[in-house]
Amino acid sequence: MTTAKTSRNDPCPCGSGKKYKQCCLKHDKSAVSGQADAGAALADTFRAALEHFEAGRLGEAETSCRQILRIEPGQPDVLHLLGVIATQRGRYDDAVALFGDVLKMAPDFAQAHYNLANALKEMGKLDEAAASYRKAISRKPDYVKAHHNLADVLQTQGKLAEAVASYRAALRIDANLADTRYNLGTALYEQGKLDEAIASYRQAIALKPDYAEAYNNLGTALKQQGRLQEAVESFDRATGCEPGHAQAHFNRAVAQHQFKQYRAALESYDQAIALRPDDAVAYYNRGDVLLCLDENRAALDSYDRAIALKPDYAEAYSNRGAVLQDLRRLDEALASFDRAIALKPDHAVAYWNKALFRILTCDFAEGWRLYEWRWKDCQKDQVRDFAQPLWLGERPLAGKTLLIHAEQGLGDVIQFCRYAPMAAELGAHVVLEVQAPLVSLLATLQGNCTVVEKGRALPPFDLHCPVMSLPLAFKTTLASLPAVVPYLHADADKQQAWRRRLGDATQPRIGLVWSGSTTHKNDRNRSIPLQRLEPLLRLPLEFHALQNEIRPDDAAALAGFGQIHLHRDELGDFSETAALVQQMDLVITVDTAVAHLAGAMAKPVWILLPFAPDYRWMLDRSDSPWYPSATLFRQPAPGDWPSVIAEVGRELRSRYAPQETGGQAMTMENPLQHQASPSLQEIDALVALFSQGRLAEAADSARAMTVRFPQYGFGWKALGAVYKQMGRSDDALVPMQKAALLTPGDVEVHYNLGVGLQDMGRLEEAEASYRQALNIDPDYADAHNNLGAVLHGLGRLEAAAASFRRALQINPACMGAQANLDALQQETAQRAAAGGMQQAGGPSSASDNPYRLVDARHGRFLVSPHDVYLGRAVILYGEYGEIEWQFLEQLMQDGKDAVEVGANIGTHTVSMARKLARMGRRLLAVEPQPVVFQNMCANLALNGLLNVVAENAACSDAPGWLTFEAPDYSRENNSGGVSMREDGGGSQRIRSVPLDQLVPGDFDVGLIKIDVEGFEQKVLEGATGTIARCRPAIYLENDRVERSKALIEWLWAAGYKLWWHIPPLFNPGNFAGKSENIYGNVASFNMLALPNETAIAVQGLTPVEDAGAHPLLRRH
Repeated sequence: MTTAKTSRNDPCPCGSGKKYKQCCLKHDKSAVSGQADAGAALADTFRAALEHFEAGRLGEAETSCRQILRIEPGQPDVLHLLGVIATQRGRYDDAVALFGDVLKMAPDFAQAHYNLANALKEMGKLDEAAASYRKAISRKPDYVKAHHNLADVLQTQGKLAEAVASYRAALRIDANLADTRYNLGTALYEQGKLDEAIASYRQAIALKPDYAEAYNNLGTALKQQGRLQEAVESFDRATGCEPGHAQAHFNRAVAQHQFKQYRAALESYDQAIALRPDDAVAYYNRGDVLLCLDENRAALDSYDRAIALKPDYAEAYSNRGAVLQDLRRLDEALASFDRAIALKPDHAVAYWNKALFRILTCDFAEGWRLYEWRWKDCQKDQVRDFAQPLWLGERPLAGKTLLIHAEQGLGDVIQFCRYAPMAAELGAHVVLEVQAPLVSLLATLQGNCTVVEKGRALPPFDLHCPVMSLPLAFKTTLASLPAVVPYLHADADKQQAWRRRLGDATQPRIGLVWSGSTTHKNDRNRSIPLQRLEPLLRLPLEFHALQNEIRPDDAAALAGFGQIHLHRDELGDFSETAALVQQMDLVITVDTAVAHLAGAMAKPVWILLPFAPDYRWMLDRSDSPWYPSATLFRQPAPGDWPSVIAEVGRELRSRYAPQETGGQAMTMENPLQHQASPSLQEIDALVALFSQGRLAEAADSARAMTVRFPQYGFGWKALGAVYKQMGRSDDALVPMQKAALLTPGDVEVHYNLGVGLQDMGRLEEAEASYRQALNIDPDYADAHNNLGAVLHGLGRLEAAAASFRRALQINPACMGAQANLDALQQETAQRAAAGGMQQAGGPSSASDNPYRLVDARHGRFLVSPHDVYLGRAVILYGEYGEIEWQFLEQLMQDGKDAVEVGANIGTHTVSMARKLARMGRRLLAVEPQPVVFQNMCANLALNGLLNVVAENAACSDAPGWLTFEAPDYSRENNSGGVSMREDGGGSQRIRSVPLDQLVPGDFDVGLIKIDVEGFEQKVLEGATGTIARCRPAIYLENDRVERSKALIEWLWAAGYKLWWHIPPLFNPGNFAGKSENIYGNVASFNMLALPNETAIAVQGLTPVEDAGAHPLLRRH
């Protein structure tokens, strides 16, 4: 803005519209009239302008300045003052123009450069502001304010080193500037120079003792250094100087929270909230403090208030979910985690919390997948930057070196190192990098494993995997969880040394751990003050402390418990602890690494858990799938250790009954020999229920027995057998493992466990169980035969053949052994022939292809010899389910289409399609397993069948997704035994579609065949439209006793009459003419359902008249 002299005939500057001579000229002249000296009059007016300015009367000051300029334009001081006034009024563009005019006239006017810089700074033009401050300083080197403000600009720009230099320059001019020392402290803090920042804040406070902001920032710097008590004192001084300083109250609360002064922190947050009621973060942090005080419901209220103030507060939703989880409001917890993720899709903490929730609730598939979010949250600073690729199970390991590296705590490594031998079984050399206290212990792992201490140089490796990622890499589910123990062992020499050290036992020896590390984030919940264990320590038992760390309060309590033997000096590492654990009859421990150690050693261990347990212990169960030797004692309510201790006391008394010596001693023999046990009448009653086929009642009775007598093996054995008979193979596994642990000399227990593991495709574990059975009874022919089948599935053909021959040597009539040996020899011959083709230049893929091409009764089939039922049947007999097919063929009506749900590889699909093709009709074939579906399509193509609509899907009552536990198709498996799951617990996902949506609209369905392993009713519920429209015959499997009644009643309600059809799997007139029966008396339990209105006469079948009756119940 340029100001020129106003001529008489110019428009008046006041804006009246009149000429200057007719308006303000007379007034301007009168303003200086009576003055002998016009210059003196202008000086007086300028002084008046300054007085107005200093008094804050900016309008009057500006008017006075403009009066002067109308008379005498181009006055630098007046223009400068106008620029300052414009700056204070927020008219920064005007201010910059005015200062520019000044500097044109007076380029060395330092104050004008300074004030121009101030205006530019307010406009956000920081580079220009800094340049103007520097010009001011160049004109006036001791210009303190210019140095200070230049430093402010530089600090705002992040140029911290230059800012510090400018603050120091100001202080060299005037050392007593409190604000400059405060700002210097802030810049040094931002540089991370905490000691210098603290010194600068203290100097500011010395100059200005009531400097609340300096005390607040000093407290922040001290907190950053971990000097929490000093930080709290500094925040106290800040609030003392300025009681309404909300941020200081807030910061003090944060420091008190970190200092574990939870009550004081809660009070400080309340003071901050009283001053800032809309502070969502304060409510959020308040919730965190309440969690530390175990006041979960109050914490939930604080998170809800934070969300009410800030509806998109993802962090509050995540923590809210964690509280709801601890309160067992599981559906709400999951909804909160999902809401947090929806609001903030990259919110790692919410994904982490959801991962722990999913594992806690047994959804391993999603839980372990989400667990990888830890690298973006709690472990983001621990990511190992290896050049080698990360291995998560997607690459072959054969011939590779895999580095498995430790993370998290010692207990985590002990728990998950079980996967290292599994990686070795896949052909890898495993390098296991672990913490120093674990090196000697983990050297006892089986397999091709090398253990290296963390921090030492690593040998060369090809792939790497963090130890906590191994469950994901091995696609772990509850069913496939590797729970064979022991997998860690105590050193024999160290055991001997401990035996000498402890001497002969006169009482049962109990290993005891009551507290873990004080640095553990959940220590307040998982550790127990030793004094609380007094009811247990009064028992006449020999207690040995298995922990190193003794807290001061516990040290005082120890003086009163003389029977606790301490071994802190001897427990150098975990191999020593393992040797001591081996001397114990029982270990009782809170959730620490010793719990994992005892479980990994298969030592009886009782684990005491808080109400909200760690994710690995899951919910509402007294056993652990991870450790068959563990029994879990859970708080019935938050903080209720007395109930846990009382229950443990009762169990100790029942296991170690007092001798007739006045109660002063307890028996020291193996507790299994002296524990309370069920009566013979109870055992007989349970056996009778099982024999009568009353499986639900038998299961209830067996479960009750395991609760009352958890160390009595028969109850677990019976429960496993009942579950197995009910078709609940997954549920049967843990009771079988318990039974094997408790009755190690029972050959039948180990054999049955092997069968269960083999059925689940867990072949290495099945091998171990069969070998244990054979250690007990070397002449157990069936165990040799099954071991051979497992070894065949593992590709160890010579060993498999030896097992089959041994079975036949013991019992020439051993069911299936000769057929298994024949199949193996045929495969060996084919492999040898394929190898000859390679040497002669033939196709190299033949020996690697696991499939066989078989000319069978109904066509050519591509089958896998690894499929123990269907594939091997086609190879041995040239057919599968032929007796069932002969019955099915009679149901296929002329002029009608058909539907097959659960088609597998197409052994019946091909037969059905060929018959339908001759009638000009079509077949819908549905198979959910992608690998098996591809095999089915190959077989349809091999037989030139073009009248099949093939769908890779699962049929259910509603569209969506199901999961199933996919077997390892490259090893021995039963693809026909795969069941769909609605709980998301399977390792593979498949779309589910109601059958009504899959059946083409022009299909006239005459037959629906369903074989879906217990999912039959769901298929029917999704086919109500087709059933109502076509009224087809329905042929379906019904071998799940516990689901049979509901299935039968559904079909009756749909207007169908039913008959049992139970064809044996073995056909004496099989296509290959084989007399060997590998199935024994195994049969399919199927039903024929015909509409009530049908006139077809059914002969030779048993009608279904009682929904509660099942043929399986009559076969025992």
